[in-house]
Amino acid sequence: MTIETQAYGKLLLCGEHTVFHGSAAIGIPIPDFTLSLKTDIHTSTQDHSSIEFITEPTHNEKTKHKASDNTALVQFARYCEHAILSPMDTLHSTSYHYRMYIKKGFPIASGFGSSAALCVAIANVLHQYKEKAIQSTKEKREKNTEEDTRPEKQPKRQPERQPKQQPKQQPEMNKANITSVVHNDSLTTAHKLEHFFHGNSSGIDILLAAHDVPLLLEPRTSQPAKHTLDYKITTIQRSAIPPLLVGCTSRELPALESIRTTRQFFQKPPIRKPMIKAIQDIATCLSHPTINTTSILAEQFTLLQHYMNNAGLVTPTHKAIASTCMSQGALCFKTSGAGNGGAFFALCASRQQAYQLYNTLSKASYPVHTLLLL
Repeated sequence: MTIETQAYGKLLLCGEHTVFHGSAAIGIPIPDFTLSLKTDIHTSTQDHSSIEFITEPTHNEKTKHKASDNTALVQFARYCEHAILSPMDTLHSTSYHYRMYIKKGFPIASGFGSSAALCVAIANVLHQYKEKAIQSTKEKREKNTEEDTRPEKQPKRQPERQPKQQPKQQPEMNKANITSVVHNDSLTTAHKLEHFFHGNSSGIDILLAAHDVPLLLEPRTSQPAKHTLDYKITTIQRSAIPPLLVGCTSRELPALESIRTTRQFFQKPPIRKPMIKAIQDIATCLSHPTINTTSILAEQFTLLQHYMNNAGLVTPTHKAIASTCMSQGALCFKTSGAGNGGAFFALCASRQQAYQLYNTLSKASYPVHTLLLL
């Protein structure tokens, strides 16, 4: 059996650090960044199920790479087997081998959620296979029951006329039913897998990787959310977000280390409270846009960047890029994600200005790996 799934890259606009202290978070998907996963599933002769990762070649490569070529992927495969497949094996008498072909459509370890996208894609494969296996078992059981209860001779019966039924409408992606689009079991599995990369993560990357619309994620209670199911999910109209120039540089520290080293800094009430207030103002602006939305967003993003700079999360390279962006008319610049390098975005007044800034940074000598417009 072969199953194909995909998940999306994302850009965190705000809430990356304060979400651990009860704030909301806002993120936007990046349509150009998609991770595709093709999985071949076969029965295994081993006494336990196993996973094998193979990375598909990018435009700069010519050959596929097995997991044995990548220590991190080997370790992740063993983690998947222990955390997810082993409990599944206790419910089945058959072991399976999952050969997963990963096609990366965006930079890795740059703050765009590549690890979350991989976890969501894997979780969707396991959920789809489970659903198909359940359906197949149900059909076989019904067929056997029908054969056992079938009389030797059945009188011919005229087919009864059935009333014409209206076709069921497909659920739309809106505020009322967005949580029904992605199965909760899949989200739970993906969040568990993400612990390998980010430890006890907030779950916001998983939710953003699973949806293709901008999201406002708010804790359902006054306590910080600890699980993907602890968030109230609200869609944001893409048109409410001004033009963005998005890019990334190399990280000076891994994301998990950046978050751990600055968690105490963001715990301080004089720092945390104004940041949470700024995020609330951003959420209000995007949920109910007005003619002043762009200027308010620029003001609040600038405030958040100020606190990230004070926390030591803004690298000299990002500071230099920010200076160029502001001198070229950008409304604000913000480091996105864990910090210490990685993703960033500049808020622009118009699409034309974003193009001009794109051209400027493309010709500059900064070590920018990716540039795109949103």
